[in-house]
Amino acid sequence: MLDLGKTNINKIFWTYAIPSILMMIVQSTAGFIDSLFVGRYVGAEGLAAITLVMPIIMFLIGVGTMIAIGGTTLAAIEKGADNFIQSNNYFNVTTSLLLISGALGAFSIYTLIPFLANLLGAEGEVLLKTVEYARYIAIFVPFFLLSFGLSFFLKLDGKPVATLIVMLSGTLTNIVLDYILIVKIDLGIRGAALATGISQVIPSIIFVILIIFK
Repeated sequence: MLDLGKTNINKIFWTYAIPSILMMIVQSTAGFIDSLFVGRYVGAEGLAAITLVMPIIMFLIGVGTMIAIGGTTLAAIEKGADNFIQSNNYFNVTTSLLLISGALGAFSIYTLIPFLANLLGAEGEVLLKTVEYARYIAIFVPFFLLSFGLSFFLKLDGKPVATLIVMLSGTLTNIVLDYILIVKIDLGIRGAALATGISQVIPSIIFVILIIFK
């Protein structure tokens, strides 16, 4: 674990930069593989459904990222001043805001997706798959926000490599579950949603454990 107050700045930079770059590469590759499974085994309609829903999920992740960056910054300031109780309070508040935002986002997606899909021009089989995919993945929206948000706090604890490993576990889970749920069990677009959702649950739980029981 890095001591951010004492470790050489060059070492801190590269120790954080390299895992962050690798994380982006891994996540991009996972998204590509995810699309391959859906495109081949679900069809063009399933791929279109994911394309319509993912921008909404990414918007919510963006909201969660803003909350997490703000909370992490405040927690880091207090931690640097040795005010550990206040730093922990910022962690608790940030986590609560992520969960509340995730719950509101999940409810919004579940209820508004037929309207939004129609607004985006979806119809027929594409509309049906879009609604099905969105409503299954909506269940996991709080975990999307937690996973991305808590990764900042683990980095704050001086564990960028551990953050990469945890995120990698979610990526690999997604790929394995895509194969099992889409190819083997033949759950179609529902399987794609469950695979993506569960792949966020596992990192979220690991992050909470690593941060609380550090």
